Amino acid sequence: MAVAQAELDAVRRQMAAAREASQALQEKVQAAEGEALRFAAELEVFESETQVNRDGVVDVSLLRRLRAN
Repeated sequence: MAVAQAELDAVRRQMAAAREASQALQEKVQAAEGEALRFAAELEVFESETQVNRDGVVDVSLLRRLRAN
């Protein structure tokens, strides 16, 4: 009986540790999702405010601005 109780206690400790790890992981996932949303919004603003050729070609205007820096 004592052996079975010890095994049951060990399983309960493992379950509690797994719950804690799951909760910590879920918090990290939520933080990462929030960061991804913030980055997407920032990128959208950058794209709307930046005059860069979407084809990736450096035109004369952009080349002059780059050389000026």
